Amino acid sequence: MHFKKLGACGLTVSRIGFGCAQLGSKHGGYTTLAQAQYAIEAAIDGGINYFDAADVYGERNAEKWLGQILQKHRDRVIIGTKAGLTGDGRFNGSPVHLNRCLENSLRLLKTDHVDIFFLHRQDPQVPIAESLEAIADCVRQGKVRCAGVSNLDTGAIDCLEKRHFPFCAQYPLNFFDNDLIRRAAAKLRPLDCGILSYSPFASGWILRAKYADLAANRRPYFSPGFYRPEFPLYRRLKRLGDKHGIAMHQLALGWIFQRADSDTVIVGSSRAAQIRGAIEMMNRPLPPELATEVERIVSKVQNKDYLLRRGIWHTGVKISALLRRRSIRVAGSRPKTSALTIPRGVTVKTAIDQDCENQCVSK
Repeated sequence: MHFKKLGACGLTVSRIGFGCAQLGSKHGGYTTLAQAQYAIEAAIDGGINYFDAADVYGERNAEKWLGQILQKHRDRVIIGTKAGLTGDGRFNGSPVHLNRCLENSLRLLKTDHVDIFFLHRQDPQVPIAESLEAIADCVRQGKVRCAGVSNLDTGAIDCLEKRHFPFCAQYPLNFFDNDLIRRAAAKLRPLDCGILSYSPFASGWILRAKYADLAANRRPYFSPGFYRPEFPLYRRLKRLGDKHGIAMHQLALGWIFQRADSDTVIVGSSRAAQIRGAIEMMNRPLPPELATEVERIVSKVQNKDYLLRRGIWHTGVKISALLRRRSIRVAGSRPKTSALTIPRGVTVKTAIDQDCENQCVSK
C-alpha cells in the first residue's frame, strides 16, 4: 500500500480509502455484519487505513457497524464521517445539528474522536462560515482532528482561506465527473489542503454489465432500463481498454491514481474481492502512452453542460421513443428541454447517436 500526507492536517492516509456507503444497506452492498467485517478485515490486511462514513450511510447503519468492527483496530485506522444531510433530501448545516450529529457519531463509532469531520453538503440556508466554525469548535474541543468539506462549490472556497485550522476536501472523480475537482484543486492546493476523491466508478455505472450490453447492442437507445448521456465517452474508453486488455474498472482506477488532484481514492464496494482488485491496480500503473490517450479522451467530455441543457439527471433516465412524432423525449422531463427533432431520411438511432457525440464529446 502507498500512503500520502493529507495536506496540513498531518494525517497519513492510504492511497485507497474504504467507502462505507453500502454498510448495512438493504439495497445491495454489505447486507450483513459478517460480510462487512470480512471486507473491512481484508482492507486492513491490504494496508488500507482510511474509512469514509457518514451519519446517513447504509440507511443509518454504517457508523454502528463500523464502530463494532473497527473498535479493536482504532489505533491503526483513520475514520472520517460527515453530517449536514438529513436523509430525506434536505440540508441542515446549522451548528446545533452538526454538534448533535457528531455526538451521535462518536457514540456509534465507539470512539472519543473522529479523525476527519466533514460538512456533507453546504446548506443554502446557513452561511458556510457558521457551519465551518461549528466544525472548528469540535476540533478545538478535541473531538475532531481535522475539519473537512464535501462538494464545496469553488465559489465558497475563498472563505476557507480565512480559517486558521487544518482542513481537507472531498469531491467526486471519475471519467464522467471530474471538472469540479480539477477547478477546486487549483484553489485548494496553495492552501495546503488535502483532497480525497470518491465515486471512481461513477456510482457503479462503469462496473455494470448493462453498459457492456449497450456497447454490443445495435440499437442501444431502445434497450430496457437506463440510458446514460455519457455513453459515447464510455464507448470510446471501452474500445481503448479492450485494445490493451484492460477492464473498465482497472482503466478508471489507473487513470485516477496517476492524477495529482487526489490524495486518496475512496472506493465503494459490495464484495471484498473488489477492494483487493483496487489494491492490485494501484501497484500496476497504466503505461504512459495509455494514460495519455485516456486523458485525451476524457478531457473532451462536456457532460455537465449537456445534462443541464437536456434536463437529464446524473443518475440516468429512461428513454422512450415516440416514433409517430419522429422525436425522442426523456420520460418525466419537460418536452421543451428534451425533445430531439429527427430530420427526414435519418434514422432515430443515428440522430440520437450524433446528438450525443456532438453534445457529450467535443471533437
